[in-house]
Amino acid sequence: MTMSLSRQDMQSIERVSQAMSSGFIMAGSTIMLPFANDPQISPLGMLLGIAQAHIDGLASALTTLEPETRENIIATVPQQLRAIIERTQG
Repeated sequence: MTMSLSRQDMQSIERVSQAMSSGFIMAGSTIMLPFANDPQISPLGMLLGIAQAHIDGLASALTTLEPETRENIIATVPQQLRAIIERTQG
């Protein structure tokens, strides 16, 4: 079963997503600076730590949704990730 989103839902998602992305970039710059200068933090470890923090946040947000909605979103995540990666690589 597919989820039905209203126009307001879609506009809200876009607006909040853009604001959060900007906020993550600003906060991330401040938070990550000490790690970027720490020789004990590997570049791969830093990138995977950022990804893990986002996954944790996503999971926390998803717990607030109805089970059917949550499962529909979880099912689409791999496709969304692949599409985003393809856009940024080419």
